[in-house]
Amino acid sequence: MAIYFVQAALILLLGLTYRVNQSNKNKIRYLFFAFGLIIVLAALRSRNIGTDLAAHYARRYEQIANYNWNQIPEFSIVTTYELGYCYLCKILSLINPDVQFYIIMTSIFTYGVIGRFIYKNSTDVKMSTIVFVFTCTSYMYMNIVRQAIAVSIVLLGYEILKSGKKTIIRYCVFAFFVFLASSIHISAIMCLTFILFDFLKFTKKQIAI
Repeated sequence: MAIYFVQAALILLLGLTYRVNQSNKNKIRYLFFAFGLIIVLAALRSRNIGTDLAAHYARRYEQIANYNWNQIPEFSIVTTYELGYCYLCKILSLINPDVQFYIIMTSIFTYGVIGRFIYKNSTDVKMSTIVFVFTCTSYMYMNIVRQAIAVSIVLLGYEILKSGKKTIIRYCVFAFFVFLASSIHISAIMCLTFILFDFLKFTKKQIAI
């Protein structure tokens, strides 16, 4: 546990002593430092860190590695894992069937996307990063891997949605990313409500509903 406290302390200390939000260059340096630490710690963690990782994801990854492609749909039904997640694991296992590789790749993707999202959207990257760490969200994502991947995919879709004029095409692209994320974890489908929110004026009646 000590290493997690050290990591959090270093991120906080640099945030308090470094003029993070003073320039774009400072923001990039801070985020590289903070999320570099987060990624390294997450990527090198043992397969026994986190109840879900130890009891489910690590073991299932090894099983998927030994299955043929035509066995994946049945495996998805039996385990109740979303089909997209099972196919993702199969693709990763073709590159390297070792669980540590799975941990490394999911860590890089998840935290890399979140770090980029903070850089692109936050007016106070220091506070956003500190909140991400001290609410234990960064540690939680080491355990609930499917949810973390799904969140990252939705964030990528949201970046496309807000990157220009919100046309039907952009909404469709965002919806595609949401459906893709829901193939990793079904709860992501709730993010389709983001589209609805764009068209609501949030009157008292709408808020009450």
